Amino acid sequence: MCGQIPGSHCIPVTEIKFACGLSPESFQARYGFPKPESNDALVVCCKTGVRSKTACDLLEAKGYNRHRIYRGSFTDWEEKGGDVIKPGQPYFCDCEDEDDNTNLKNAINQNQIKDSMIPGDQRFSDTDDDDDDKENIS
Repeated sequence: MCGQIPGSHCIPVTEIKFACGLSPESFQARYGFPKPESNDALVVCCKTGVRSKTACDLLEAKGYNRHRIYRGSFTDWEEKGGDVIKPGQPYFCDCEDEDDNTNLKNAINQNQIKDSMIPGDQRFSDTDDDDDDKENIS
């Protein structure tokens, strides 16, 4: 089980603090997408949703306060039949179809991802059963 949710971007959790301190130009050059503004709404996910809490804590420490965790994360997305970009596949996002429920942003906008949470929410489990160290940030 590996891949990426279409429309998402990957930054290793170990690089989030560093990435947030980069200039927009350096961020773009390193990660291949524009640096989010501190007031942008972000959805954070990982393999199962556990490491996303750490990612949100790091984002918050750097002034990014509009973020949510996609509980279940990539595993939930894949189990629910969402499209997945596999390693080696070219990235593309054809988001023109309003009924496209396989793109992360469309799924959020259409309330298909209902089990997301605000960091600190008591529903969050602190058990770490995944060894994935990349967080997807959209």
